[in-house]
Amino acid sequence: MDGGWTLTGEDRYYQAETSPVGEGEKAKSVLVTFCEDQSKAYGKEVKTGKVHRTEESLASYQKFSLLMAPQQDSPVWRAQQITVEGKAAECRG
Repeated sequence: MDGGWTLTGEDRYYQAETSPVGEGEKAKSVLVTFCEDQSKAYGKEVKTGKVHRTEESLASYQKFSLLMAPQQDSPVWRAQQITVEGKAAECRG
């Protein structure tokens, strides 16, 4: 809402997958991947309520990859690396 703008519409996440990283019992990290579809998410002016719609395009799709690892002596997992690929064709359609 800073600057008088907010988001409206639908921001969808899907195609979530996980895969172990490493060999056998040493596979302690997990790679988490998923897609994001922002084709139905729009900017909205807070004061007027006007929605600024954009056309769906390849730029509406991103693919996220998170390398997750457990923390020593803790049940908490932490993201070790995050990669976001814009214009992800494999997430479209």
